[in-house]
Amino acid sequence: MKKIITLKRSFLILLVATVMGCSDWLDVRPQTEIMAYDFFQREEGFWDALNGIYISMARQNLYGANLSWGAIEFMAWQHTGNNDQNGTWYPLQRSDFEHVRSQSFINTVWSGMYNVISEINFLLFALEEWGHDVLSPIAYKTIKGEALALRAFLHFDLIRLFAPGNLANNPEALDLLVIPYVTEHTKHITPQRTYRETLDLLMTDVNQAIDYLSQVPMPIVALLFNINHLAALQLRARIAQWQNDPNTLSYALYLIDRLRQSAIIHWFGGGLVTPQNRVFPTELVFCLDVFRLRTFMQMAYEVGIGVGGNPNILTNTFEFVNEDLFELGQEPSGVSPADFRYLHWFENLNHSVHDWQIGRLSVKVRQPADGTSGANIIPLMRKSEPFLIAAEALIGVDNARAVEFINYLRSRRNNPSEISAEHLTEEQLRHIVLQEYRREFSQEGQLFFLYKRLGVERMPGMPVAVGLMTDERYTLPFPESERQFRGF
Repeated sequence: MKKIITLKRSFLILLVATVMGCSDWLDVRPQTEIMAYDFFQREEGFWDALNGIYISMARQNLYGANLSWGAIEFMAWQHTGNNDQNGTWYPLQRSDFEHVRSQSFINTVWSGMYNVISEINFLLFALEEWGHDVLSPIAYKTIKGEALALRAFLHFDLIRLFAPGNLANNPEALDLLVIPYVTEHTKHITPQRTYRETLDLLMTDVNQAIDYLSQVPMPIVALLFNINHLAALQLRARIAQWQNDPNTLSYALYLIDRLRQSAIIHWFGGGLVTPQNRVFPTELVFCLDVFRLRTFMQMAYEVGIGVGGNPNILTNTFEFVNEDLFELGQEPSGVSPADFRYLHWFENLNHSVHDWQIGRLSVKVRQPADGTSGANIIPLMRKSEPFLIAAEALIGVDNARAVEFINYLRSRRNNPSEISAEHLTEEQLRHIVLQEYRREFSQEGQLFFLYKRLGVERMPGMPVAVGLMTDERYTLPFPESERQFRGF
């Protein structure tokens, strides 16, 4: 089935490339029109095009590695043991964006994301051009809703990478020009808009996606490889939190209410973990099936590759994971040694040649080393996030209720003792929420964005010698080709 989808997707890419080579759709040669017309004259063609978009997102250059467990985790100092200047992400981790290896990441992510957005916009064009005659109302609403949600999802991560953060303390940034928000399948240049206007476009897509997806049945499955109504609601809460929207709390509470009503609310099953699948699948709201995940990750877990060891090895120090991250038994923010995350998402890493331990390693999405088939799952959204969004929004408003959400999450992670809101300062509560984010989202590409949103000056695990983070160090520059193209 994978080969069939890939072949069909290759045809779609060829079709898209042909269309993009023309000045606009009205000037497309008749042969190309016939190819597109034939492809989308059956419902299967629309589903194949949508599947191709998910496959593109799961590539190594995007969420298959770079934007999940790979480069962006180095940017968040999740992997602290690597001081080898030959490491692929050494310059990027230190905000040296002009280095050739950093430029490679920037170019790859920028072009990869906009290529997928182009696929989405072509599908949305086809939906309006031919979909009404081919698709059932449910199929049309499902595909339209997913496409709009995915367009917002990808643009939002581009914003979080290439636009300023910490908007709560930096509202003047909303008047800056930021990334182009592309809503049409065309060769024509999409102009930049202000941050404020771009966020409005983002919310327009999300709200339309929510409207469409609310009208289709929810899949009753453990793993959700397609973005759905709940995921669109979660994306809205995530975007609102990023821009310091006063509606953030209401969005999070509405989503929590929907999760509690949903048949897929049963979650946090530490006993369900296997060596092939540590991601806690029953609690995922949106994830990707990364077919070659084990191949992508193999080098990152081989300690001894190359002369003198592997410069790209994923490691944490023991102190970082045990003392700083989990704070075992420490009040008020520490967790129990029985915490499912401590037990299943990290393990000791031993040198493959010498008999010494070199750190504690995040293994949430690692695939089995013996070659057995794994789950190949990259989490993009999990059900714990809205509880933390709500808790953070309630700090200083209703601390007791904020602690209720924190305790609910911690109890589901097998922590028997509860935190008491009594005598806790706002600063302590913010620390507790930050720690829970860190424990929840390792290898999911969210922690760099967390620190950037909050304006954290020294990310956990970041050496003093590296200096403090600033807005400039958090914000990736546009690729050189894009800067030249736009004349800046």
